[in-house]
Amino acid sequence: MRDFPNKRTLEGIGELVLRKYVLPTEQAIFWSVRAARLGAEILYKRPGPILSTSPPLNTHLAALRLKKRYGLPWLADLRDPFYGNPYRPQRGAGAWLDRRLEAMIFRHADAIMGVTDIMVERWSASYPQWKDKMQVIWNGFNPVELLCAEPIPARPHRLLLHLGTLYGPRHPMAVLESIQRLTAIGRLAPGRIQVHLVGDIAVQILRANEVLIRSLTEAGVVKFMPVVPRSEALSMMSQSDYLMLLDLHDGAESHAVPAKLYEYIRVGRPVLALTTPNSPVERILSLSGIAHELIYPQHSGDQVDERLLRFLSLPSEPAAPSAWFLENFDGRRQTEAVAQILDRIGERSRGRS
Repeated sequence: MRDFPNKRTLEGIGELVLRKYVLPTEQAIFWSVRAARLGAEILYKRPGPILSTSPPLNTHLAALRLKKRYGLPWLADLRDPFYGNPYRPQRGAGAWLDRRLEAMIFRHADAIMGVTDIMVERWSASYPQWKDKMQVIWNGFNPVELLCAEPIPARPHRLLLHLGTLYGPRHPMAVLESIQRLTAIGRLAPGRIQVHLVGDIAVQILRANEVLIRSLTEAGVVKFMPVVPRSEALSMMSQSDYLMLLDLHDGAESHAVPAKLYEYIRVGRPVLALTTPNSPVERILSLSGIAHELIYPQHSGDQVDERLLRFLSLPSEPAAPSAWFLENFDGRRQTEAVAQILDRIGERSRGRS
């Protein structure tokens, strides 16, 4: 006789169904039940505010269960939005569930944190009744982690480095196409620049740009490298002539800031950023004190060429980050701000009891 599926098997089946038909970007949704159970044991011994952060979504689901059961103050930190996020479901059951879950979080949490002003402005328009709960706490850097430019090794070319996964529209093909065009017409000397792409790359990008990638790889212009440990990545970053940031999305505008931007700025080498007009990335770079050039998705091939040439004319000597950058993105300031929010919602909760 076949055994009836045990709880673990049923949970596994449920996870597979959710990922296939509803939330393909999420994993371990049912982990939230076990996490809430363990959280209840901790809170029984030492009651206090609840802090959850995402992604993934399951952390907020665990906090939601604890909030509804015990009524303790809850701060929900949303690094990325759910509903309307171009990398989450845009239609069907997944989009409907994202909207419902996001609304539940905004309704029950005592405070909501977003990482950029654009993100919080969108939420304020979608949930005006909970606008007073929302707070912008930008990402930042750890001042204890020493990071600065290192001497550039002797080499016959200048090195443009990108660290991170390439997926969806987040890829540097506009830059690679420009390098190929400029080299072909003699405006860029062969071998002057080499691009290192460190990290995973989606198969769809490789297939869609197969001819270009093969041509530049064989010419020694582009080099693909696998994921490396963080210490090695920081060393590569510090010894590059130039750094590339990809802030491209399926949506009309950028709403977040890639964490590596804060590391790039601390290194101080010139930054080539592919982003949208007036994005948080553009605004931070404009006040960072670091040399940079911007390329927008709507730029024509000629415009990309001119901006790339202008960028490659920049000296690779590092610059020190501005006082504005150091003051606003020091991780100690972010920690203090989070602590103040937790204190505030804790006091408010005690006042209601």
